Amino acid sequence: MTLIPYLILPWIAVVIAEDVDPSFKVGVLMVDGSVRNRFDIQRIGPAIDIAAESCQSKYNVTLSLLPGYYPRECSAEMAIGRATDLAMNTNISAYVGPACSDDLQVVGRFAAYRNIPILTGLGDVLKERDEFRTLIRMSYDLKDKAHAILAFLEHFKWKRFGMIYRQNDVYYTAMADLLFYLATSADFEVVCQQSYIRAANKTILSNLDKIMETMRDCSRVIVILGGDKDVREMMLIAKRLDMTSKADYAFIYTELFQNEAKGNLSWSRGSESTEDKLKLKEAYEALLIVSLNQPYSEEYKLFSERVKELAATNYNCTYTEDVVNYFTASFHDAVLMLCEVINETKLLGEDPFNGTIITSRLKNKKFNGISGLVTINEKGDRVADYALLDQNDTVKGNFEVVLTYFGSTKEYKEVSSIHWPGGKIPKDKPKCGFDGKDPACNKRGLRLLETSLIITLFLLIVIIIIGVLTYRKIRLESKLANMSWRVRWDEITFLKDIRNSCMMSRLSITSAKNHKVEL
Repeated sequence: MTLIPYLILPWIAVVIAEDVDPSFKVGVLMVDGSVRNRFDIQRIGPAIDIAAESCQSKYNVTLSLLPGYYPRECSAEMAIGRATDLAMNTNISAYVGPACSDDLQVVGRFAAYRNIPILTGLGDVLKERDEFRTLIRMSYDLKDKAHAILAFLEHFKWKRFGMIYRQNDVYYTAMADLLFYLATSADFEVVCQQSYIRAANKTILSNLDKIMETMRDCSRVIVILGGDKDVREMMLIAKRLDMTSKADYAFIYTELFQNEAKGNLSWSRGSESTEDKLKLKEAYEALLIVSLNQPYSEEYKLFSERVKELAATNYNCTYTEDVVNYFTASFHDAVLMLCEVINETKLLGEDPFNGTIITSRLKNKKFNGISGLVTINEKGDRVADYALLDQNDTVKGNFEVVLTYFGSTKEYKEVSSIHWPGGKIPKDKPKCGFDGKDPACNKRGLRLLETSLIITLFLLIVIIIIGVLTYRKIRLESKLANMSWRVRWDEITFLKDIRNSCMMSRLSITSAKNHKVEL
């Protein structure tokens, strides 16, 4: 009886070996045919397919892409359902996707429970990041983006700023909370905050005029967290309030897609009138745009062309972008980096189907992808690079990258010069405060007033003294001029006989006395 296990086990091993599929099964969780966003399988799928082909040729890793699509819109219920089906029916090695934040949260927790690596090119809004221990985010982290905004503010020595954000929006509200927390923890001062409400039809329900007037009186550097349509409305009001033509104010706006910030699309793509668009072009001279840094190399352009070609032939989708966006490239890099890690694990003689091993190797990793240098931190999030765009061509109104911030090294790279309205960088605080009542300025003003009064009184006293002395001199000379008895020197005649003259003087005196007596 003891020999039976030894006879059976080799036979079982042979049977299992014959049934093992050498490919690595990857479940692709994605919306199919979305009408509201551009992160569906029709747009992302071609990039994933290209990466899967590269895995075979570059790393000798064969991927079996298993569809876990769900129709038309984001749905946490559908996402977790598809993820569960794939895990139960097949031996899943990893998930790619979902692209929707809410969907990712439920699938991410399930993947952590099943110890399955999950890679996505989005997932910027997550609560309780530590709960998603097998999640790798290949685009950026919202906290990382907030750090980049503060880094650009620091570059211009702006330590005080105001903030306007869209209320009741998960993305913008989370961004505002993070930015406020990080700013107040890092020696910045958020001098004022204003929020606004936007309806489902993109109509702003709040009084933007009042909001902009409030910001005018409390901040000189204003960060706007809202959609491009909202920003255009605010900038028209800012121009009307004379906040854009001088070197007094600077506005900063965040845009997800750099290719939609470049050129003149930022201000010209709306439905505003021609007159308002000209005003917007002028107003946007005071606006700086922060976006994820997107490469425009020849390799990236070729990749974009191939994605658009596959989208048309295999997915019946027509791309309208000149080049594919950063997030499409991030999904491509996610698949390719997964294959590199699988290959490394195989070369080290370890189990490439062990989710713990694969996840640990994906973290703290650097990888040269089509979207640039990918740096993954210890949590599994990409430390992204960011670009600052400015309208340095004021004739055409074109925005171009002027400054790049590298998140992993905290370094800046100046690409071009910035056009500042008024020819100088705005200060983050007026000299005497926003209301002109800065105590320091009041003290300086008081000292100046006191000094002026003392000088004035001194001069007044000197003038009075000089006036009195001059008056007395003139009066004395006038009296002297009226003295009829005064004999001038040239009227005196001296006699030769001094003796006779003396006698004559005595006689005159005696005669005068006698005359007085007789009176």
